[in-house]
Amino acid sequence: MNSEQIRDSFLNYFETKEHLKHPSSSLIPVGDPTLLLTNAGMVQFKSFFSGDETPPSKLLTTSQKCFRTSDINEVGDSTHLTFFEMLGNFSIGKYFKKEAIEYSIDYLTNILKLDIDRIYITIHDSDEESSTFWNEVGIPDDRIYKFGSEDNWWGPAGSEGPCGPCSELHYDFGLNVPHCGLDSCGPNCEVIINDNGDTCARIMELWNLVFMQFYQDQNGNRKPLPAPSVDTGMGLERLAMIMQDVKNIYETDLFMSIIKLIESNSDKIYYENESDDIAFRIVSEHMRSSTFLISDGVIPGNEGRSYVLRRILRRAIRYADKLGLNHNTLIDISKFIIENMNKWYPELKVNKDFIYSVIEQEQEKFSIVFDRGLVELENFMESNKDQDINSDLLFKLWDTYGFPVELTSEIANENNVKVDMPGFDSLMNNQKKRSRESSRFETSSSKIDEYKKIKSSHVKFVGYDQLSKKTTIVGIIHKNKFVTNLDYSSDNVEIITDSTPFYPEGGGQVGDSGIISNPNFEFEVNDTQEIFKGIITHIGKLKSGEISIGDEVMNDVDLENRQDSGRNHTATHLLHSALREILGNHVRQAGSLVEPERLRFDFSHPKALTKLEITEVENLVMNQITLNSTIKKSEDKYNEAIKRGALAFFGDKYDQTVRLIEIGESKTFSFEVCGGTHVKSTGELGQFLIVSESSIGAGLRRIEALSGRKAHEHLNNQNETINQLTETLNCSTEQLVERVSSLTKNLEIFSSQIESYKDKIILILAKELSDNSFNHDGLNIVSKVVDIEPNMLRQLSDNIQNHIENSIIILGSSSVKGPVIIVKVTKSAISKGYDARNIVKHISRKIGGRGGGKPEMAQAGGDDNNKINQIENFKSLLELEN
Repeated sequence: MNSEQIRDSFLNYFETKEHLKHPSSSLIPVGDPTLLLTNAGMVQFKSFFSGDETPPSKLLTTSQKCFRTSDINEVGDSTHLTFFEMLGNFSIGKYFKKEAIEYSIDYLTNILKLDIDRIYITIHDSDEESSTFWNEVGIPDDRIYKFGSEDNWWGPAGSEGPCGPCSELHYDFGLNVPHCGLDSCGPNCEVIINDNGDTCARIMELWNLVFMQFYQDQNGNRKPLPAPSVDTGMGLERLAMIMQDVKNIYETDLFMSIIKLIESNSDKIYYENESDDIAFRIVSEHMRSSTFLISDGVIPGNEGRSYVLRRILRRAIRYADKLGLNHNTLIDISKFIIENMNKWYPELKVNKDFIYSVIEQEQEKFSIVFDRGLVELENFMESNKDQDINSDLLFKLWDTYGFPVELTSEIANENNVKVDMPGFDSLMNNQKKRSRESSRFETSSSKIDEYKKIKSSHVKFVGYDQLSKKTTIVGIIHKNKFVTNLDYSSDNVEIITDSTPFYPEGGGQVGDSGIISNPNFEFEVNDTQEIFKGIITHIGKLKSGEISIGDEVMNDVDLENRQDSGRNHTATHLLHSALREILGNHVRQAGSLVEPERLRFDFSHPKALTKLEITEVENLVMNQITLNSTIKKSEDKYNEAIKRGALAFFGDKYDQTVRLIEIGESKTFSFEVCGGTHVKSTGELGQFLIVSESSIGAGLRRIEALSGRKAHEHLNNQNETINQLTETLNCSTEQLVERVSSLTKNLEIFSSQIESYKDKIILILAKELSDNSFNHDGLNIVSKVVDIEPNMLRQLSDNIQNHIENSIIILGSSSVKGPVIIVKVTKSAISKGYDARNIVKHISRKIGGRGGGKPEMAQAGGDDNNKINQIENFKSLLELEN
């Protein structure tokens, strides 16, 4: 069976067991700030297991994209991966240990026809119940091994979440793989079998059945889950090893085809040289991982998951260079991966242009500095044999040449050289650098527990159709604590009602504002948030009266703000589609902000937009506004919506059924998955203006724009400015450009004339000052405050030196910022012990300023023009000099 057949076989089997086939979630763990990247199949289901959300089905099955950063440095051997696919079946309170065990053996032995005698089991040492169930399906006690929590307790995934004991199925690969040869060999065998430190690979973990019984908080406290559940995970790559009868994962069809592609572009052959084999495996694995990460919206950077991508991509670039691959091969590898895996992961094909663009940019950026950095590193190791690579060089390679420190460490290790990692870490901590998982991704469940005291588990949002709604208060939060009533004016108050027309912040759109009231109180809503699925809270200030749980109230959304937000949200969709049409389909939303006053849209694109491109984008959006296209709002299953061409974006978490926004009359112009509020037709926008376009990082651009009333106000302000200009210049609007152009040309002529006059003034002034110089110590001295622009002092001093060769020249001039001084000393003066730096130093003290320079010329500046005349007292300066 090839890997695609294996994946389909697993999912189809569990569909016959009434499991809903659920799509893989993004590698970016949406809604879970405790995780850097999705590392297990159950990550997207944590809220289902904890009871915070209702699953689309209590039985689910997936093939989940996963990424684990802990093994990056190990990739290159024959066993480790960063990216992998986790096949899983999940029961959320439906079945438990007995059924999970029965399904696993049934699938492996009856569907895949594996020999049950080659299956070994490990269980938690406290889980006798599972041992009995394994006996019942044909696993004898001598193939059931008991281990402690380190080996057979799973979770939580992150700092908090569901967890429980697990049973692991291990498969005996026999004697055809590196093994210890001991009769005592069994699961988790750690016998070292060679000088490289490799351990026995005969009996390898295949499938982990986790029996979710508890929810663990960040303090390590565990409480029982609402219903015992099952979370299983089996690596597709390991199962492919068994089904394809190969010795390691890199011999499966998942990797061998990529390795063959690399071979065809290199003069190296896989399995001819161990050093080259490592390079083959690193390039194939890291390019697969990079392709998936970029597809989910990760771009290279110096923090968090962006740093992970940069690290593996640059590692791939380095080893591609070792294999002699040309510049385009990495993109060819990515294309091959997309062609072969987009059937199950269609986002790969959708985002292919973006993927290629990011790889090419990172390759070009790193290639420019890689050789120089490598030369510097190699020169250091050659010149400093038996010395560690110091922290300064590590930091320079990281900061100047973009070497991930792990890459430098890897190169050093290849040359038997150590690195000063503690020193490097110390340097990194002295400035803002990449955040670590523990500090960047954090959350707390303490406040969540307060919301769980609310009797209503679902606040119905009715704001698509209503802006006023009679409701009942079901929860009050004051200073992060649940209260039943509040009888004084206070900030930091939240009100939860059984339903609400207030839109909670989401999809880039800010939460609604407005008023909640009845005859006894008035509450000003400043923001609306969805704390977790089903709980919408109104945040603001109790302006008057008393509130209690059970009060009937009116929820009134601020109409003007809602309409303005709706205009800007629709404008955001139009802008996104216009950018994709003008720039290409590699454009992907990387973030957005929709406020009543403006919109901000971040997107992937490798370079700044030209003025023409900006105009074309504006014109496309304005064309849709002029057409007054209807905004079609509908619902569909997420998978069906994607198949129909709807755009969805990383960073957003979607339900099985999603809301769709389609814009266009005879032809669809924009089609997106979106839960935000919109206008009814594009004509309501009235106007659209792009007011700025800028870079926010490598491969990322930002546009700020206006629509509706704010766009109209902006145009009015521009018109007012134009009217003032036409009045000042005494011309019509049509003549304005010509008049300004004429004035600009005249200004250039006059500026040229002024520069000519300045040159003449300097020549005259230089002659005059030279003629009035006085002699001291055999030198001609000029020490004078002159009434010219400070930037002319250098030219004046040069001209004076043309008249008097053996000299000391001290010139000063006033400016709006304070006095400026220049001192020039000829070689003959320097030979007598005079130094322009010393003279400037003394002048700086006198004028309360600062300065510096070289022995022959120095400058100083101060803050008080009234002190400048002191430079004419040359005798005083000489006394200080002496």
